[in-house]
Amino acid sequence: MFPDTLNHALTLWEVDGELDAAVLESALRHVMGEAEVLRVTFADGDGGLRLVPRELGDWRPFFLDVATDEDPERAAREALGEVLRQPFDLARDLLFRLGAVRLGAARSLLVIVYHHLISDGYGASVLLSRRFAEVYTALSRGSDVPEPAHPWDAESFAAEAATYRASEQSTEDREFWQDYLTDAPAPAQVPRVALPGALRSALSEPLGSADRWGELTEPLGMVSRTLTVPRADAEAWTAAAKVMGTWLSSMVTAATAVFLRYRCDSPELLFSLAVGNRVGAASRTPGLAVNVVPVRVKVPLGATFGEITEAIGDETYEIFDHAACHYSEIQRASGTVLDERGSFGAVVNIVEFPERLHFGDSPATFLAGTTGTFEELAIGIYSNGSADSDLYLRLDAPASLYSRAELRFLGEDLIAHVNALVADTDRPVGALDPTGGEGWDRAPDAAAVVSGDSAVPYRELDVRSDRLAGALRLRQVGPETVVAVALPRSVDLVVALLGVVKAGGAYLPADPAAPAGRIASAARDLPVRLLLTDRATAGTFSGDPAVPVVLLDDLQGDATADGGHAHTFPLVLGPGLAPVPVGVAGELYVAGPGVARGFPGRRPGETAQRFVPCPAGPPGGLMYRTGDRARWADDGLLEHLGPADAQAQIRGSGVDGPYRAPRNRTERVLAEAFAEVLELDRPMGIDEDFFDLGGNSLRAIRLVGLVRAELNQEVSIRTLFAARSIAGLSDLWEDVARSSRPALRRRTKHGEVL
Repeated sequence: MFPDTLNHALTLWEVDGELDAAVLESALRHVMGEAEVLRVTFADGDGGLRLVPRELGDWRPFFLDVATDEDPERAAREALGEVLRQPFDLARDLLFRLGAVRLGAARSLLVIVYHHLISDGYGASVLLSRRFAEVYTALSRGSDVPEPAHPWDAESFAAEAATYRASEQSTEDREFWQDYLTDAPAPAQVPRVALPGALRSALSEPLGSADRWGELTEPLGMVSRTLTVPRADAEAWTAAAKVMGTWLSSMVTAATAVFLRYRCDSPELLFSLAVGNRVGAASRTPGLAVNVVPVRVKVPLGATFGEITEAIGDETYEIFDHAACHYSEIQRASGTVLDERGSFGAVVNIVEFPERLHFGDSPATFLAGTTGTFEELAIGIYSNGSADSDLYLRLDAPASLYSRAELRFLGEDLIAHVNALVADTDRPVGALDPTGGEGWDRAPDAAAVVSGDSAVPYRELDVRSDRLAGALRLRQVGPETVVAVALPRSVDLVVALLGVVKAGGAYLPADPAAPAGRIASAARDLPVRLLLTDRATAGTFSGDPAVPVVLLDDLQGDATADGGHAHTFPLVLGPGLAPVPVGVAGELYVAGPGVARGFPGRRPGETAQRFVPCPAGPPGGLMYRTGDRARWADDGLLEHLGPADAQAQIRGSGVDGPYRAPRNRTERVLAEAFAEVLELDRPMGIDEDFFDLGGNSLRAIRLVGLVRAELNQEVSIRTLFAARSIAGLSDLWEDVARSSRPALRRRTKHGEVL
């Protein structure tokens, strides 16, 4: 039964002293002899899997001694990685591995490895660990072992769960979740972060001992990062929670919801919340009880953090009354279809239970753990159990979704969000600036535009656009005039757009590949002064004499006049018009004295949508909302990511946004396959998102089959969810294996083989 399912969890205790191997073996065997609920295997039954208790038999713990290694911690991690890498057979094996690692003369690790089907973090890190320490201490002192407070038998534990499933409360809970998730918002799935090579390398480096122990998730196909929240900041978080009259866990959950609102750019979303679900027998038995429940939240930018914390607190209190309903039952009751990343979005897990233990006279602190495998980003907060402990922020995710560098980046951003929120709990969250204001300033001498192998610095871009603005003014381009710009994506396009704005005009971007009639239709009621294009594109518009065609090369040759000082500068902003961190996508705005007052003509509605107050300038200043997405790179480059919507709207008429055609045969084949599966009647751009265009699990399965047939490559559903586009799949192509499976044959709608 699933012998290769590596859903293994781990708890590590660092013992300040040397553990007596003989005493520890006796203590572990004694406790596991009591813990029938953990000595189980699984068998298929009429109602699904059923627990089968087993005897301990000749089971023995393992002992490792790495004290003499040059780097004992690294040696311990490598050895424990092998322990985690070994699968359990659910039908035959005892589903736990216990032991100790000697790191030095007075330093040891207690290791608890278990399959997640038999226990969870609270069961292993609290109930089981506490009993281990109690029994070890008694045996080491020659005392009688105290009787357990409650039996840990499998029958009573399973019977209580069965009683609940047959109860009216279970029915009420399923009905609650069905109503609760009706018309639910999208799950919070944090977008990946584009990190340049140098920054990615720097962020991949371990942060310290706690972070290094997180590397033990790698044998499970996961990545993990642990960031430290210094004690002073942790105390500030606790103080803010007290001022708001709530628990630290509730405050951090609310802060994480605000973070997800910014990261996912969605005012309403779902996220998952881990709940202990420890009532009745589960409160005293170390079996599996944890549950994950969905939480739907609204984060209006005008609300204060205190108001949001209170609202989410009320929401979770209502949910806790129905948390006994298992995650799978919630999913069935709601009719939600699981995707590759889970139904309900990022998981928030606030761990408040680790406590300081003593093994004899040796104190022990919680060191690290893993929480098994899952398909979504998990965000956890915990301490090591000591009175003066820092807080630790831990992020775990499948390696297919995020890199180590991305998780650290997201973790640092989350901490910055919490710090900014607790600094003023009465401030609207829309005014949040976790960058500390540094997002407004960019180095003027950095490269502004990169096209192919060439990079143009801001200084040169400024000069060239100034000269072009002067030439445009000689052709009566100024306030209340519009210049249509039809140029391919290039440095010249950026120069042209800035030049028009600096001349005082407004630009109408036009796709150079679009028919002339489409541009004429979109610009029919606008005072278009001229069409600015290049020589290669000019012939396309020769049949439309209503709009004078001017070549950019000719204008640049005539550009002898100075463009003046109507300078502009770009801003990349997130929700609430706050600057986003480097590497994070946001909406592109243009600000500065060169921004026009609005659209020409009587168009107050559109002007109000596009020309908005600028938070970075003097009072009354405006900035232009481009409708495009962009992000800053760490070297000051501005990367254009395409339109915020699939198609920009100009006065109700669709104007195609940037389109990138396939660059090679592989991408052409992929484009055809994508378009066929999505039933598109147009070419598929390599940057378009498969799922945004209607892709679902069934279409994804069909697409995987077509890729296998046409390219003899095996693309997993998980890879497709991570890549999402043709360009994204191309970036991962080296990691895609050649297929050994029979190919899916193309057929007509009537079933005939093509």
